[in-house]
Amino acid sequence: MKKYLFFPLIPVVMVILLIIVAGCRPEPSEGALDQPEEVVDIPEALEPAITPLPVLLPDLVPSTGPNTEDFCITDPNNEQLLVFIKNQGSAPAGGSHVKVDFGQFGECIYYVIPIHPNKYTAVLCDIPPGCFDPHCHFTITVDVYDEVKESNEENNTQEGVCYGEPVLTHKIPR
Repeated sequence: MKKYLFFPLIPVVMVILLIIVAGCRPEPSEGALDQPEEVVDIPEALEPAITPLPVLLPDLVPSTGPNTEDFCITDPNNEQLLVFIKNQGSAPAGGSHVKVDFGQFGECIYYVIPIHPNKYTAVLCDIPPGCFDPHCHFTITVDVYDEVKESNEENNTQEGVCYGEPVLTHKIPR
Protein backbone atom coordinates (compact mmCIF):
# COMPACT_ATOMS: atom_id res chain seq x y z
CA MET A 1 0.00 0.00 0.00
CA LYS A 2 2.87 2.37 0.70
CA LYS A 3 4.17 2.23 -2.83
CA TYR A 4 0.89 3.60 -4.18
CA LEU A 5 0.83 6.50 -1.71
CA PHE A 6 3.60 8.49 -3.52
CA PHE A 7 2.51 7.68 -7.07
CA PRO A 8 -0.26 10.37 -7.24
CA LEU A 9 2.23 12.96 -5.90
CA ILE A 10 4.67 12.63 -8.84
CA PRO A 11 2.65 14.88 -11.23
CA VAL A 12 2.24 17.46 -8.49
CA VAL A 13 6.00 17.52 -7.79
CA MET A 14 6.73 17.92 -11.52
CA VAL A 15 4.39 20.90 -11.77
CA ILE A 16 6.01 22.56 -8.75
CA LEU A 17 9.50 22.07 -10.25
CA LEU A 18 8.41 23.61 -13.56
CA ILE A 19 7.01 26.66 -11.73
CA ILE A 20 10.27 27.10 -9.79
CA VAL A 21 12.44 26.79 -12.90
CA ALA A 22 10.23 29.17 -14.88
CA GLY A 23 10.34 31.67 -12.03
CA CYS A 24 14.17 31.70 -12.06
CA ARG A 25 14.38 32.97 -15.62
CA PRO A 26 14.52 36.73 -16.05
CA GLU A 27 11.75 38.24 -18.10
CA PRO A 28 13.03 39.72 -21.36
CA SER A 29 12.71 43.49 -21.36
CA GLU A 30 10.49 45.12 -23.91
CA GLY A 31 12.29 45.61 -27.25
CA ALA A 32 15.24 43.44 -26.16
CA LEU A 33 15.27 41.66 -29.48
CA ASP A 34 15.62 44.95 -31.34
CA GLN A 35 18.74 46.07 -29.46
CA PRO A 36 22.15 45.09 -30.91
CA GLU A 37 24.45 43.06 -28.70
CA GLU A 38 27.26 44.94 -27.02
CA VAL A 39 30.59 44.40 -28.78
CA VAL A 40 33.53 43.98 -26.45
CA ASP A 41 37.05 44.64 -27.79
CA ILE A 42 39.66 42.13 -26.70
CA PRO A 43 43.04 43.72 -26.10
CA GLU A 44 45.78 42.43 -28.42
CA ALA A 45 47.69 41.09 -25.44
CA LEU A 46 44.84 38.70 -24.70
CA GLU A 47 44.40 37.50 -28.29
CA PRO A 48 46.00 34.13 -29.00
CA ALA A 49 49.35 34.40 -30.75
CA ILE A 50 49.34 32.66 -34.12
CA THR A 51 52.78 31.44 -35.10
CA PRO A 52 53.05 30.43 -38.75
CA LEU A 53 54.51 27.01 -39.41
CA PRO A 54 57.93 27.06 -41.07
CA VAL A 55 57.89 26.31 -44.78
CA LEU A 56 60.05 23.30 -45.50
CA LEU A 57 61.84 23.60 -48.83
CA PRO A 58 64.83 21.96 -50.49
CA ASP A 59 68.00 23.91 -51.28
CA LEU A 60 70.17 22.50 -54.07
CA VAL A 61 73.82 23.57 -54.26
CA PRO A 62 76.89 22.48 -56.21
CA SER A 63 79.07 20.64 -53.74
CA THR A 64 82.58 19.34 -53.38
CA GLY A 65 81.20 16.05 -52.19
CA PRO A 66 81.20 14.40 -48.81
CA ASN A 67 84.98 13.77 -48.47
CA THR A 68 86.74 16.53 -50.40
CA GLU A 69 87.02 20.30 -50.69
CA ASP A 70 87.79 20.34 -54.40
CA PHE A 71 85.31 20.78 -57.26
CA CYS A 72 87.80 19.16 -59.65
CA ILE A 73 87.29 15.44 -59.28
CA THR A 74 88.15 13.69 -62.53
CA ASP A 75 88.85 10.23 -63.80
CA PRO A 76 92.53 9.25 -64.19
CA ASN A 77 92.59 10.47 -67.81
CA ASN A 78 90.84 13.80 -67.07
CA GLU A 79 88.08 12.91 -69.51
CA GLN A 80 85.18 13.08 -67.08
CA LEU A 81 84.33 15.45 -64.25
CA LEU A 82 82.46 14.11 -61.21
CA VAL A 83 79.88 16.76 -60.22
CA PHE A 84 78.28 16.55 -56.76
CA ILE A 85 74.90 18.09 -56.00
CA LYS A 86 73.75 18.47 -52.39
CA ASN A 87 70.30 19.20 -50.98
CA GLN A 88 71.11 21.31 -47.93
CA GLY A 89 67.44 22.17 -47.43
CA SER A 90 64.86 20.75 -45.04
CA ALA A 91 62.63 18.96 -47.57
CA PRO A 92 63.20 16.49 -50.41
CA ALA A 93 64.06 17.93 -53.81
CA GLY A 94 62.38 16.54 -56.90
CA GLY A 95 64.25 15.70 -60.07
CA SER A 96 66.06 18.56 -61.82
CA HIS A 97 68.93 19.25 -64.21
CA VAL A 98 72.54 20.34 -63.69
CA LYS A 99 74.62 22.19 -66.26
CA VAL A 100 78.40 22.30 -66.42
CA ASP A 101 79.60 25.09 -68.70
CA PHE A 102 83.18 24.83 -69.99
CA GLY A 103 83.04 28.20 -71.76
CA GLN A 104 84.21 28.12 -75.38
CA PHE A 105 84.77 24.37 -75.16
CA GLY A 106 81.14 23.40 -74.58
CA GLU A 107 78.73 22.36 -71.90
CA CYS A 108 76.90 19.32 -70.61
CA ILE A 109 73.44 19.08 -69.07
CA TYR A 110 72.32 16.04 -67.09
CA TYR A 111 69.22 14.95 -65.23
CA VAL A 112 69.60 14.82 -61.44
CA ILE A 113 67.56 12.29 -59.48
CA PRO A 114 65.46 13.45 -56.49
CA ILE A 115 67.60 14.13 -53.40
CA HIS A 116 66.61 13.80 -49.73
CA PRO A 117 67.51 16.58 -47.25
CA ASN A 118 71.23 16.73 -46.35
CA LYS A 119 72.12 14.10 -48.96
CA TYR A 120 74.28 14.13 -52.09
CA THR A 121 74.08 12.74 -55.56
CA ALA A 122 76.58 12.94 -58.41
CA VAL A 123 76.73 12.93 -62.20
CA LEU A 124 79.63 12.32 -64.56
CA CYS A 125 80.15 15.02 -67.15
CA ASP A 126 82.40 14.58 -70.17
CA ILE A 127 85.20 17.17 -70.24
CA PRO A 128 85.31 18.58 -73.79
CA PRO A 129 88.51 18.22 -75.79
CA GLY A 130 90.79 21.26 -75.55
CA CYS A 131 89.44 22.41 -72.16
CA PHE A 132 92.85 21.94 -70.50
CA ASP A 133 94.50 25.05 -71.94
CA PRO A 134 96.53 24.61 -69.65
CA HIS A 135 93.74 24.62 -67.00
CA CYS A 136 90.11 23.62 -67.42
CA HIS A 137 87.68 26.25 -66.04
CA PHE A 138 84.01 25.43 -65.59
CA THR A 139 80.79 26.70 -63.99
CA ILE A 140 78.34 24.32 -62.32
CA THR A 141 74.67 25.39 -62.19
CA VAL A 142 72.24 23.15 -60.32
CA ASP A 143 68.49 23.30 -61.00
CA VAL A 144 69.35 25.10 -64.22
CA TYR A 145 65.71 25.09 -65.45
CA ASP A 146 64.21 26.17 -62.06
CA GLU A 147 62.33 22.89 -61.73
CA VAL A 148 62.57 22.84 -57.92
CA LYS A 149 61.13 25.53 -55.64
CA GLU A 150 63.99 26.18 -53.23
CA SER A 151 64.51 28.10 -50.02
CA ASN A 152 67.46 29.89 -51.68
CA GLU A 153 67.64 30.28 -55.45
CA GLU A 154 70.77 32.45 -55.26
CA ASN A 155 73.27 29.70 -54.40
CA ASN A 156 72.84 27.43 -57.43
CA THR A 157 76.08 28.35 -59.24
CA GLN A 158 79.71 27.57 -58.45
CA GLU A 159 82.96 28.20 -60.35
CA GLY A 160 85.58 25.48 -60.54
CA VAL A 161 88.94 24.78 -62.15
CA CYS A 162 91.07 21.73 -62.81
CA TYR A 163 94.74 22.68 -62.92
CA GLY A 164 97.34 21.28 -65.24
CA GLU A 165 97.62 19.25 -68.35
CA PRO A 166 95.70 16.02 -68.67
CA VAL A 167 97.32 13.05 -67.01
CA LEU A 168 99.10 11.06 -69.68
CA THR A 169 99.36 7.31 -69.56
CA HIS A 170 103.03 6.36 -69.63
CA LYS A 171 104.19 3.01 -70.88
CA ILE A 172 106.77 1.26 -68.83
CA PRO A 173 109.92 0.74 -70.94
CA ARG A 174 110.93 -2.88 -71.48
